[in-house]
Amino acid sequence: MRGITALLHVVDNINTWVGRAMAALILAILGVTLYGVIMRYLVHRPTVWGGEVLLLLFVPVAVLAGGYVLAQNEHIRIDVLHSRWSPRGQAIADVATFVVFLLVFTVLGWVTIEMAWRSVKVMEVAPSIFRGPVYPKKIALALGVILFLLGGVAQFIRNIRFIRGRGKIGEADSER
Repeated sequence: MRGITALLHVVDNINTWVGRAMAALILAILGVTLYGVIMRYLVHRPTVWGGEVLLLLFVPVAVLAGGYVLAQNEHIRIDVLHSRWSPRGQAIADVATFVVFLLVFTVLGWVTIEMAWRSVKVMEVAPSIFRGPVYPKKIALALGVILFLLGGVAQFIRNIRFIRGRGKIGEADSER
């Protein structure tokens, strides 16, 4: 069991590290946005590259932060119902919905990995004047799906352990 616990912590640590790194990209997004606004409205010389660079920065933030949110147990649920249940009832509901999660994210992972691979093979660029690279966004999307899937599996394992009574009440949440 110690090996499984260590593996769960590795998944959480990776997702936490990646999530914090993505938080730092918010400053870059802020800088590019501010520069674009200044150039457009004060200097009257809008940038050609601003929108594409913002997408290149924002996509990784949006998709790679998902694993972090899951590791921190802050993801969206239907809290109107979920919050009223006991910790054991919450864990059972999470386990019951895991099959749908696994199916959706396995298919999504497969599709995004293939899409990223094709994009990298041709070094895909945007069909615009700037011709910014597209493949980093697709790699980030695939990596984000994989990290979210790993985080979901870790959460599933914790919930199963909790339901089986291998921990105190609330341990499924506090271990995250």
